[in-house]
Amino acid sequence: MRDLTLSGDGRTVAVFDATGLVRVQGLRGGTPNDFRIDLTEGPVTLNRSGTELAYGQFTITLIDTRTRQARTLPPKAVPDGGRSAYDDRAITDDGRVLAAGAEGIDIWYLNAPAKASKPITCACPAASVALSPDGRYATYGTVDGHAVVVDIDKRAVLEDKTLSPRPDDFVGTVTAFGSGSYFAAGTSTPDRVVIWDAAKHRIVWDHMFSQHKIAEVSAVPGSGALLVQTNRYQDLGHEPFNTVRPWLVRPRE
Repeated sequence: MRDLTLSGDGRTVAVFDATGLVRVQGLRGGTPNDFRIDLTEGPVTLNRSGTELAYGQFTITLIDTRTRQARTLPPKAVPDGGRSAYDDRAITDDGRVLAAGAEGIDIWYLNAPAKASKPITCACPAASVALSPDGRYATYGTVDGHAVVVDIDKRAVLEDKTLSPRPDDFVGTVTAFGSGSYFAAGTSTPDRVVIWDAAKHRIVWDHMFSQHKIAEVSAVPGSGALLVQTNRYQDLGHEPFNTVRPWLVRPRE
């Protein structure tokens, strides 16, 4: 298995394996739907209801998991110097698709014909992107130690939080947490995970994972918990180098 993603409502899972197979399955049963994609085009992202999945490193493709119909989104123009691949993608049920790369966040408004012919770009050095549960906010991690929350419709920055003093520190994993304007992010140096309320500009939980590299943070739908996955970067004998460890966090305000 190369990747696993859960829909926002916690009812559907998509598993992407090493052969390029994507299996979409309801957690409460039902017939699984299998799709084949190129290995270089993963991982995949589900929308909140699990009815659409998106994938693509340079061009985004959407698949309706019920009808199996696929459509390719119009790509943005490629500058003379080329551009980087997308690092992360997100979908809302009201017809927006977001994709983040080193140049920023591209937004497609699929239900607005005047905006659907090309993506609208929010320029920023983004390394990761996630949506709030209501689709109102997006948060992105930068390549220089920041986690930024923006109001998508207003195109305004709600909060710019410095998570690391290092100018070369990737904030490579962000996630919406709980409801409203709660988000979580993880940095690589130092190995720090922060949960904060962007609307109220306050940190809810802040923790350093000593001798562990933060691989991913993800919300556990309906539980009020955060799953943190780390990799051990020092060999301690009883726990070898690169040991993967999951941590389940239930922060209390």
